[in-house]
Amino acid sequence: MTTSIEADAVTTPTARGAIAVTGGAKGIGRQVAITMASAGYPVWVGDRDQPAIDELTAEAAAAGLPITGHQLELGKPDSIREFVEAAASGGHGLAGLVCSGGISPTTPVLELTLEQWHLVQDINLTGTFIAAQEAARHMVSQGSGGSIVTVSSTIGVSGGRPGFAAYAASKGAVISLTKTMAIELGPHQVRVNCVAPGAVDTPLFRATVGDTAAKTWSKSPLGRVGEPEDLANAIEFLLGDRSTWITGQVLHVNGGVYM
Repeated sequence: MTTSIEADAVTTPTARGAIAVTGGAKGIGRQVAITMASAGYPVWVGDRDQPAIDELTAEAAAAGLPITGHQLELGKPDSIREFVEAAASGGHGLAGLVCSGGISPTTPVLELTLEQWHLVQDINLTGTFIAAQEAARHMVSQGSGGSIVTVSSTIGVSGGRPGFAAYAASKGAVISLTKTMAIELGPHQVRVNCVAPGAVDTPLFRATVGDTAAKTWSKSPLGRVGEPEDLANAIEFLLGDRSTWITGQVLHVNGGVYM
């Protein structure tokens, strides 16, 4: 579900560093951008969908939210580096990164081609690595620390489901990457954590397993599919000052389906 921006929800911006959000024009990333901008952070959203970027930034401007759009191709390393560099050089420094961009094609393992496999890994895993590495370099150089939040999946934690071999592998690897980066970057006060969403009502979710998964999640302890706001609230916590002694962790946001 796409969330509209309400002007009365905007907090007066403070002297805060920028937050960069990959996949930030739609779904979870879009809501993260709105949530962080409403809290007073200047936000940079990177996405390949230019119309979605234009729609978000127009709504943000009307509501007085500091959101800047940037064209981003997660499968292209140079594009990722340019996006992070733009966010870090926007005049505020870089306080946080959210790696929410990704793809979730479904192909049975016996039919999965090497080309399909590499595409998923390139975007979901390598794209996350390059964005996080580039952001970390800026944060270390700034000397003021920072927070990086990667996005995995319940499937990446509990194991795959039919058709999701490439996706599950990429998201499981994101968790291992997160923990390793947390260890290496801790001495620089750069925190790296991961959120593992369950089924969240986004365009990607509806385009893949929407109806089937919605029935499954209706039987979960909380009895519903998640909303982008559920994830954005968790990510806001991990980006902010109330989680300064938390790093290398996976926060499960799934309504109780996986415990």
